[in-house]
Amino acid sequence: MNMKKNWKFRGAVLDQTLDNLPKWQLAAACYGISMLVVIIQLIGHATLTVLYAIPIAILAWYAGALPAFLLSIATILVTSVVNYYLGVFPSTMATVLETIRLVFFVFLSHAIPAFRTLQSHLHSVAKDRDVALANEVASRRKLEQEMLDSAERKQRGIGQDMHDGLSQHLIATAMISYAHAQRLSVSRSEEAENAHRIVDLVEQAITLARAISEALHPIEMSGNDLMSALEKFAFTTSELFGIQCRFECLVPVIVDGPSTAEHLFRITQEGVSNAIRHGHATKVDISLQEIDTSILLSVSDNGIGLPDALPDRKGMGLQIMAARSQFIGGQFALSRKVSGGTNLTCLVPAT
Repeated sequence: MNMKKNWKFRGAVLDQTLDNLPKWQLAAACYGISMLVVIIQLIGHATLTVLYAIPIAILAWYAGALPAFLLSIATILVTSVVNYYLGVFPSTMATVLETIRLVFFVFLSHAIPAFRTLQSHLHSVAKDRDVALANEVASRRKLEQEMLDSAERKQRGIGQDMHDGLSQHLIATAMISYAHAQRLSVSRSEEAENAHRIVDLVEQAITLARAISEALHPIEMSGNDLMSALEKFAFTTSELFGIQCRFECLVPVIVDGPSTAEHLFRITQEGVSNAIRHGHATKVDISLQEIDTSILLSVSDNGIGLPDALPDRKGMGLQIMAARSQFIGGQFALSRKVSGGTNLTCLVPAT
């Protein structure tokens, strides 16, 4: 394999050298080789068509059709003139062979430049297609990033509105309710107990609103914040939906960079949401583990599972999860569990 690479490298160097050589130097070298072949042919009385073809082909490839054509004519003329002065008169068959050889050389001098032009054109077309493909991939990645950013802004906006609007409104309601409950307690009213229960319910609503707000608008997390964020998210999900949502991470996993951590967190959110809303799951397990040089995030549930055939047009949630996974260089997969339910996995590089 190394020998093959060496020969390929040497061939590329030779090709580059000949291509950069001044045309007159290349033509002089090829004419010199051809004249040497003429001398060898006259001394040995042998037909060396192949040796003539080599300098003609080289000149045609690197200098063009005209220099190669002139070399073809010069080769035949020099051979004929030398034979004439030596008193060697060719027979009819020899004349026919010389004519055929001339036609072959002329064809060679025109066919090789045409082939190189075609090769250059194909190479240019392939290069243009590569550039167009690279631009298309870059444009698609930019579009995916814009889509993710748009979804992220909407989630953060809702979370911010919930924190600044709903939470503050609930806090004010709780304060008014508490004051009212205190007045009822002083007057020993029978409704005092119910008023205090209302205060407790409002305070629970405040806690849930803050938890949802934090989930929708989390602070920018670093690589080692993902574990605590997922654990808190699992607890909030259990409290909010009344299901069993558990996070498991036996060995601490450090994610490389806040962007990867946030994308994995959002994939988890969407996966758990789908399990509850579409899969009607009552138990969801979230796990994070490091496997060799990769990090595996999985969301498993006991819901109704995937349909036998996924629709041709997947939902926006699945597309966003797949796009997030692709953006961080991960592999996203959905599968049906044998025991029932769905298993979501996202495998990303550890570094």
